[in-house]
Amino acid sequence: MAWLSKFTFFKKLHNLLLPTQCKFSKWKSRYQKQGIEGLKDRSRAPHRIPHKIIDQAIVKEICDKRDDSGYSANRLKMQYDLWPSNMAINRILRENGKIDDPTYKGQQKQDLWHIKQHFKALETKLQLDGKYLLDIPNYYVYHKLLGLPKWEYTLRDVKSGATYLSYATTEDGLNACTFITYVFEHFKQHGIDVSRLTIQTDGVAYAMNLKSQKKTALQSLIEDVYGAKLTPIPQGGTSQSDVETLHSLIEREFYKRTSFSSMPDFFLQAYQYNYNFNFIRKNSHKDWRPPVYFLNQDRPNTPVEVLDLPPIYLDHHPDIYWCKIDPKHITAQELQLLDLKPEELPCEDFHPDEILQHFVGRVAAGFNQRSGPAHDLPIYPNSTSL
Repeated sequence: MAWLSKFTFFKKLHNLLLPTQCKFSKWKSRYQKQGIEGLKDRSRAPHRIPHKIIDQAIVKEICDKRDDSGYSANRLKMQYDLWPSNMAINRILRENGKIDDPTYKGQQKQDLWHIKQHFKALETKLQLDGKYLLDIPNYYVYHKLLGLPKWEYTLRDVKSGATYLSYATTEDGLNACTFITYVFEHFKQHGIDVSRLTIQTDGVAYAMNLKSQKKTALQSLIEDVYGAKLTPIPQGGTSQSDVETLHSLIEREFYKRTSFSSMPDFFLQAYQYNYNFNFIRKNSHKDWRPPVYFLNQDRPNTPVEVLDLPPIYLDHHPDIYWCKIDPKHITAQELQLLDLKPEELPCEDFHPDEILQHFVGRVAAGFNQRSGPAHDLPIYPNSTSL
């Protein structure tokens, strides 16, 4: 019976090789007739579909429902109880250009940047957000050793990318108000009309009370005191992309790779990073330009010093905010800056800008106690060459 097993073997081998031989003959024939073009794949779709939907009324109904709802083929069928199959509905949508091509993130950023180019630096929208720092392993070690702050407060200009930083132990309304007062008074000293600004935040409770019409302290400060506008977005929204991008960058470039020797050393290095970001570091999503370039383009009469503001520990300086909403609220710590006794201070005519001017000078002087200047590079480099 050995011959039977050999016969079975060769029969199976023949059956395996037969499809290959048939395909080779088919490709050879096509190549002889059409050349290289004959070797290209051909559609396996049937040439005739007897049950294909050609009724234009049905096609229009499906396309209209897609335009109104944006639903997929499966949801259109289930939501409106349509009788065509999912594949038929999807084919109709595809043939009529109702299915969007996938948009890559890079293209989305380019489209968004094209829109932002019509804004003006430090005159339209700035995004405010807080970043929790204790989920960064490298920073967490120094937090435990030196008692570094837990939260970073960030304000970033949408057009130029200009960034302002400060730090706090908690994320609450008082620290947010102190931070906004600190930055806005700095803006006013350099000729920025803060009433034309719009501050955008995420859905944090201290930004806006979504359960009642009562204004929060931050909303009242921005809208009633400074005349600007506050526009929170819902939790989980994507409209905070600029400030979230900054948080990703500063975590990767600063918090994850920097060591600190003390609390003043931390604030000094944070100041240096922020200075480098606003004046030197080129942003790939903004035509490889630093924020100072857009400031000079949009506001040539505004001094570039407006981009230079040292970060502060907000928990230690709430009087910046209290003095703004009540000029008579003057603390002994700030009185020392003016070299005046409490009874000699003209409270009724006193302007809070004077406190801030001396305060910023004191903060900057404290950072310069190390050997050498606070900046790695010359202050305010010649931006015209950028």
